[in-house]
Amino acid sequence: MKALVLRGVGTEAATVRLEERPKPTPKKGEVLLKVQGSPINPSDRMFVRGMYGVTPVEGRIAGFEGAGIVVESNAGFYGKWLMGKRVSAAVQGEDGFWAEYVCVPAARSMPLGPQVPDDMAACALVNPLAAWALFEPVMKGEEPGILQTAGASQVGRMIVRLGKKYDKRVVSVVHRAGLVETLKKEGATDVLDSSEPDFEKKLREVCKKYRIKYAADAVSGPIVATLGRAMCKDNTTYVYGALSEKNAEGDPLALIFSGATVKGFWLNRWLAKQGMIGMLRNQRRLEQLLPNELRSEVAHRLTLEEAAKRYESLAQNTTAGKALIVP
Repeated sequence: MKALVLRGVGTEAATVRLEERPKPTPKKGEVLLKVQGSPINPSDRMFVRGMYGVTPVEGRIAGFEGAGIVVESNAGFYGKWLMGKRVSAAVQGEDGFWAEYVCVPAARSMPLGPQVPDDMAACALVNPLAAWALFEPVMKGEEPGILQTAGASQVGRMIVRLGKKYDKRVVSVVHRAGLVETLKKEGATDVLDSSEPDFEKKLREVCKKYRIKYAADAVSGPIVATLGRAMCKDNTTYVYGALSEKNAEGDPLALIFSGATVKGFWLNRWLAKQGMIGMLRNQRRLEQLLPNELRSEVAHRLTLEEAAKRYESLAQNTTAGKALIVP
C-alpha cells in the first residue's frame, strides 16, 4: 500500500514522504480499515514536528484520525459485526490514517449512520469532540458563557454553532477584521478583533457584561495573559492549542490578585475519563450534531500523492477549511 511516512524526525526538516508499505494485518482486538478519508489537523502537524504529547518515530505512518470500511477483523464477535461497516476511529502512538489501510482497535471504532457524510465521518473525532468538551461546562450551566480565541478556526466555528443551537453565550476572538463577518455568518453575536487598538478594553467590557470567567484558547502566547486580565475574578483559561507556537503568558497581577488560572486541555485525557457509557453518549451526540453544528469545512480533497507534494503549502491558510486526504 501507499502511505505518508514520518521522515527527518527530530530535525527542523521533519515532514512526511510518500512510500510503499506492506498492507498491515490486524493484531488481536483490532480491525483493518480501507481508509476513506483523513484530515490534516493542527495536532498532526505538531506531532510531525515533535511538538505534541506523543513522540514521533522515524518511519511511522502519520495521521491521528479518519474513517474507513472494516475489511478484516481479529476482534471476536464485535469485530465480525463491524465487517463491511464504515467507522470513525483515532490512533496515537501507532501507524496512522495517512495510508490506504490502517489497523485500529475495534473497541475504539465508532460506526456512524448514513446521515453523517463521508467527509464528516473522516473528521468526526478530534475537533468535534474537543469542541463539545470545551463547550460542556457552559452546556451544563456551570459557566454563564465561554470566551474563545481562534474563533474562526474549525473548533471555534463549532463552538459558535453549539452556542446558537443551545442558546448559550459564546464570545469569540479573531485576529483580523475579515474574520468577524465570517463568524457572524455562522450565527455569532459577540466577535472581537484582536488587531484593533482598543481590543483589550472591549474584551474587558464584554466579559463584565456577561460575567465571563471561562476561556478556551487555541493560540497560546501573550493572548493568554490578556484573557486572564479581561475576565471576571477567579477565571480559568484552558489552553488546548498553540497556533502562535509561543509559550503561554500569564499576567502576575491577574494571577495573584484576581485568582486567574491557566490550565492545559488535552482531548486524550478528557476521553480517558468518559468510560464506556460516556463513549456511547458521545457516539449518539456525534451522529446528531456532525451534519450541522459539529461539521468540518473541507477546502481540499487530496490523494496521498497530492498531499505529499502540497503538505507544507497547505499550512498557509486553514481558515477556509481542512485538507482531507482521500487515499
